This record gives sequence, structure tokens and C-alpha cells, in this order.
Amino acid sequence: MSVPTSESLRAELLAVIAAGLGAAMPDDAFDRLARAVFAHQLACNRPYRLFCERRGASPETVEHWSQIPAVPTDAFKAAALVCGDPGEIEAAAAGKQDAHRSAAVFRTSGTTLGPGQRGIHYVPDLALYDAALRAGFRAHVLPEGGRMRMVSLVPRPAEVPDSSLSHMAGAVAADFGTEASGWYVSPSGGIDEAGLEAALRDAEAAVEPVYLLGTAFALVHWLEALRQAGTRFRLPEGSRLMDTGGFKGRSREVTREELYGAVGEMTGIGHAWCVNEYGMTEM
Repeated sequence: MSVPTSESLRAELLAVIAAGLGAAMPDDAFDRLARAVFAHQLACNRPYRLFCERRGASPETVEHWSQIPAVPTDAFKAAALVCGDPGEIEAAAAGKQDAHRSAAVFRTSGTTLGPGQRGIHYVPDLALYDAALRAGFRAHVLPEGGRMRMVSLVPRPAEVPDSSLSHMAGAVAADFGTEASGWYVSPSGGIDEAGLEAALRDAEAAVEPVYLLGTAFALVHWLEALRQAGTRFRLPEGSRLMDTGGFKGRSREVTREELYGAVGEMTGIGHAWCVNEYGMTEM
């Protein structure tokens, strides 16, 4: 298999995402494209190439996409797994404001092993990253299209530029949020409870559905605060929740059923309107 150029591969992947073909691609078409990506990564990503060579995997030996070696997530804590120069990507990411940058360096939260053991994901070109996240959000959170007021318990991208979650929230706010959208959490995770309550009461009064974004951990603390204060909301029909991540490294965990039950009790958003977006920076 010949190695595709970065430009040709990028263009083909963007076309697939734009056409919404990802989930509906025939296996042979997906297989061809996946193995083209594999060949490109092997040619341009030295740590990954060494990883595959030790397993005897190459474009000549891999006959189906299911045979492509997958790296363990811990590998992102030990090596710069990227097609490009990490230093150049760091410089490009730092040299532009978030809203206009074309490269990024995202880091995992460090909640499992501490901030000194954070996985790093170097993104030389955000075009594919952004196209994929927008397609996923449109399909699973706003399939009917249009815009909706976003109420975010995720910090603004400018406040935590190395957070892939904040970047995602910023992208979907720009593309799918109304002018009434707002951010109600600090970079340290503290929730602006007064501002959040005012925004949700305003949505109730205007009969305006909202989509609520937040980490599971932030949501649990907010819902507990509501219960202690005896505060409840009945958000308009069509309101929905996207919770992200889990509770790794936290002192308190709840099941997803408990979380969604509390969301329904305190906000009126039913289980059917809750979407979990779970993924690490590396993914």
C-alpha cells in the first residue's frame, strides 16, 4: 500500500465526516481508509512505528483494519504519539488565541495518577478534530438541528486551553448555542450557583429548552447542593443533558442510574434526554 500524503488523507477524512458516512460505510471502504491512516501513521509517527514493528505489523502484513495494533492509553504519558514535531505543535498552539488556532496540545486531567502523569495529545491540525466532535454532537445531542441555549458546567476554552473538553464545549457553543448560552464554572471547578440558577429560571420563564453540559463530578456536587437547599427546576420540554467523564480519582462515586435519577428529580430532564460523552484526550 502506498502512503497517502497528509493533505490527501485529511481531505478524504473530512469528506467522509461531512457526508455523515462514518457509521454507514461498507466494511471494505472503511477497511481501505483505516489502513491508509495506518500507513500514514507508520511513516510519520516514530514511537508508533517502533511499537508496531515489535509486533510485526506493517502495511504489508496487516490485511484488515481489525489487525491494526492499538496502543494502550498509558502510552500517551510516555511518548509523543503524533505525526509531526511536538515542539513545533506546542509553539503553534501557544502562538494563537484559542478561537483562531489551528493546532493544539491537550492534556488529560491527571486525576488517576496525579498532574505529573498527564497524558498528552498533540494535534497539529484541529480541522479533523473539530469536524469529528461537531458531527458527533449534532448526531447525538441535537439531531433535530437548530440551536439551543447551552448552560455549561465546563470552563471556557480560554481559561483551560489544554483541556480537550473545554475546547469541545467552546466549539459546540459557537455552532449550536444561542446568544443566551453561558458558562457557570471556574477553571478550578467552582460552580457559579447563583448565575446558574438565574439562567435556568430564565429558561423556565421563557419556556426555552436548554442543553446542560457538565462533568459527572460537577453535576453530582451541584445536584447535592440543590437538594440541600430544597431547590428544583422544571426545565422546558426538549431540554437535555450531556455529561462527560466519570469519577476516577475522586472521593465519591455514584452510578449512572443514580446520577440520571437525580438529574430528573432536580431539573425535570428525563433519562431519555441524557447523553454520556465519555472519552479521554487520547481518544
